[in-house]
Amino acid sequence: MHTVQVTAHFSSAHRLARPDWSDEHNAQVYGVCSNKNGHGHNYKLIVEVEGAPDPETAMVTNYVEVAAIVQSEIIDKVDHMNLDIDVPFLHGKVTTTETLLTEFWAILNPLLRTNNAHLSRLTIVEGNGCATSYSHTEKDMSR
Repeated sequence: MHTVQVTAHFSSAHRLARPDWSDEHNAQVYGVCSNKNGHGHNYKLIVEVEGAPDPETAMVTNYVEVAAIVQSEIIDKVDHMNLDIDVPFLHGKVTTTETLLTEFWAILNPLLRTNNAHLSRLTIVEGNGCATSYSHTEKDMSR
């Protein structure tokens, strides 16, 4: 198997808080990330597509096509946005990196699947160097 990586960048604001918790409890759990006025990050999104090279093209997938899908389906919708307010597919969710990855996966997985390749991992790196990854086993790829 080969893995192709495409990297994209976006900047967004958000607030980590559950509406059913008090401000004090949100602060205990999420710390400064629960600031009532929110905060922002410069994110790096790494998209990995795994598969066998196509016999005709000798490519697992086309980088340019993957980058275009990531740009139109994710980056254009989240870049310079407030994730909690401006992004419909995140409404009502606590916008942790785990949540972002789960939602991004749901969008990208069907779009990046081909006869010989599939989305294998998503990683978000926050500007502070912290990173979270998300992947499925092959049997769970339909999710």
